[in-house]
Amino acid sequence: MVSMSRQNIPDDTGNRIPGEVRQRESCAVSGRRNLLPALLIACVILVSVWEVMAHRSRGAFHAASISSADFESFAPASAKWTMERRYGVADDPSAPNLYAFVARENGSGGSFPVLVRLVHGYNMPDCMRLKKYSVEKIGDTTNSVGRVQVWRLISAAGDRSVWITTMLRASDLSGTGVEVSEMKFPRITFIDVTDWDTSGLSLSWIRHPVKSVRSYLKARWNDSRCDLAVFLRLKQPPWVSNEYFTFLAASCDVNLPEEEELRAVDRVTSVHSWMYGELIGWRDGNARAMDLFTPGNRK
Repeated sequence: MVSMSRQNIPDDTGNRIPGEVRQRESCAVSGRRNLLPALLIACVILVSVWEVMAHRSRGAFHAASISSADFESFAPASAKWTMERRYGVADDPSAPNLYAFVARENGSGGSFPVLVRLVHGYNMPDCMRLKKYSVEKIGDTTNSVGRVQVWRLISAAGDRSVWITTMLRASDLSGTGVEVSEMKFPRITFIDVTDWDTSGLSLSWIRHPVKSVRSYLKARWNDSRCDLAVFLRLKQPPWVSNEYFTFLAASCDVNLPEEEELRAVDRVTSVHSWMYGELIGWRDGNARAMDLFTPGNRK
């Protein structure tokens, strides 16, 4: 007796085909019928996981272990400089600024003041580019403070200023060789889309759809700090560093003439170095500071 699998079985058109072929075709049809539900289930699972990750990525930034309150007792003083504490440094554990002072030279009314700030590690050059500044590095050296980088900044209005940055180790305030542009916040790639408004659609989308989509994606990439996982909303965007502090000094309240740039660099460097000495003196002479910034004592 011949088994059914080897019999010739008529198909829908009346032609007779081998039973084994018919069985394979039947299995193939059944597999195709099951493929769509399986794909739908996989898509639902994938979207659910993405929604969970996206929700987590929108959470608040973690509070830093060091805040501006820890520098309340830091009061630099000098016979040469009058120090004015700049308010606007938020008393918020997640805020990046730790302190801000303006140094004014005594008896030198014609000289420009110098702003000095200590901030949780951030990418100063890209931050200022986001604010429409032209940023150019004009110096990079090492001295007693650490790696000192000198920057020329020109605002959208054409005002010129000189900035100096050094990355300090947050554990003990010691100088490092780290470059300020290595900080992930706020790292950007595309400077030409810093004014892109991602709040919604506008008439320009309809007029220039391709250009608008490209600009939107560039802006989203900048917002993601050039991180693919952040771009896909799989993790939280990077925030300021708790491992490093950005220590900077800058000419302020003045538009420097080009011919005065070298003199301005010397002046800002002088304040930068003096202020770092004051910071280290405070660290070594203040009980609270010694507890915070002596290696091994940080909690």
